[in-house]
Amino acid sequence: MIYINRDAKEPNYVQLYRALKQEIENGEYAQSRLTPIRVLADELKISKSTVVQVYQQLAA
Repeated sequence: MIYINRDAKEPNYVQLYRALKQEIENGEYAQSRLTPIRVLADELKISKSTVVQVYQQLAA
């Protein structure tokens, strides 16, 4: 499960990017797709644009 620490000096998008990248590298998405943008944003209580930004960075 991904956790965003709002008290951290690191921006939300950096925390999310690192967490998702680690999960991907660990094979947690080998047989499935990433969580839909709207769902992940709601679960983490962050903006959809933050999730979009991270997904775009992961795809690059």
